[in-house]
Amino acid sequence: MEESEQGQWYSILEAADMLHKSERTVRRLIDNGELKTAMVDGVKKVWLNIETGETEADRLREDNAELKEQVKELIRQLGEKDNIMAQAQERHDTIIMSMNKQSQLLLEDKRGFWSRWRREKKK
Repeated sequence: MEESEQGQWYSILEAADMLHKSERTVRRLIDNGELKTAMVDGVKKVWLNIETGETEADRLREDNAELKEQVKELIRQLGEKDNIMAQAQERHDTIIMSMNKQSQLLLEDKRGFWSRWRREKKK
């Protein structure tokens, strides 16, 4: 039986005892792919972490929880970026409106000059 610092192979009954679960539950975990198994000397064995009794499913749950926290943080950061972008867009729109008003005033002044000039010329 292969062993390492990270885990060890156990029979299904041994795994059930270590995990404090029934044999049927361990077999269901195997069927769902939540426990790593292999045939060792013609006997199906389950890989468990020796120190913690952690299964692949436990590790995946922890990873999932960590990823959910990261997603929450990224969503928060995205909300902040959206607020910054909205403020920048508002400033941009204000500047454009101001420039448009100035352009209209300049055009009105020019039209006024030419209108006045034509009127004076006709006199």
